[in-house]
Amino acid sequence: MSRMNPSRMNTQNMSKPLQGMHFFTTALALLGAACGSSPNEERIIAVPSYVDECDSAEPNAPPCFRQVSEPLEAHCGSLDCHGNTARYFRLFGWAGVRMEDAPALPLPSASGTGVATIPAPPAEEPGPVLVPGGEQTTEEELLANYQAMVTLQPEVTSLVLARATDPGELEIISKGRGAQHHKGGVAMRQGDQTDICLTGWFSGIAQPVSPALTADQVAQLQVAREAWTTACQESITLAIIPSEFETEAPIATGGAAPL
Repeated sequence: MSRMNPSRMNTQNMSKPLQGMHFFTTALALLGAACGSSPNEERIIAVPSYVDECDSAEPNAPPCFRQVSEPLEAHCGSLDCHGNTARYFRLFGWAGVRMEDAPALPLPSASGTGVATIPAPPAEEPGPVLVPGGEQTTEEELLANYQAMVTLQPEVTSLVLARATDPGELEIISKGRGAQHHKGGVAMRQGDQTDICLTGWFSGIAQPVSPALTADQVAQLQVAREAWTTACQESITLAIIPSEFETEAPIATGGAAPL
C-alpha cells in the first residue's frame, strides 16, 4: 500500500457498504487455524500482529498497521476526541495530538507468547515540527496507537482473534457502532467500511499466512485482504466528508463510561 496523505484523497461519497464481502468472511474463517486457538490455562494473551512495512515485496505479506490506524485517526483522533492525552484511550497522529518524543514500547512477540521491546529510534537531526493536520503519522505514533488498541481490552482482543467471541464485544467496536453510550456519538455502522476495517484487523486479516493453508485458500485470503484494504482507504474519505449515518443512527444510553 502506498502511503498517502488522507486530506488529499478523492472525496466522492463512499458511504454505501462494500458489496461482495463474502470473500472477507470466508478468509477470516480460513485464518482461524493460523491465528492460534483459545487462550490456554497459562492465560497467554495473543493479539493482532504489528506490521510496519507497507510496501513489502514478499509474497503474501500481511497488511501493515498504518492501514487500520489512519482510518481510526481520521474518525476518532481529533483533538476534541481521542486525539487527546487526557483520554485513557488516546490516539496520536496527523488528525490530533502529535508525539514528539517516542519512548521504547513493549509489544507482544509475533508468536504471542512473550514480549518484544521495540527500542526508541536513534537520535537524529531535528525534523519538521509535528502539528495536527500536518505531517503524516510517524512510525513512533503508529506504535503508540497499536499499543493503545491492544491493551484497551487485551483478553477480549485475544478471544476475538481466536474466533471465540464476536468483535462487537470490544468497546472500541460497540461504542463506535453506538451499541454502548459513547460521548463522541456513532462513528460507524455494522458492515460499513470503517466497521469492516476495524473488525477485520481485530479478527486477524493482517496475521501472517499459515503454511497449513492451501494455494486456493491463500488466493481467497489475498482477495479478502484487497477488499479489506479498499474498505480502510474508503473509511478515511468517509471521515473527511459528512455521512448520513452520523445523524440517523441512534445512540445507545447507559453502559460504560466514555472511552
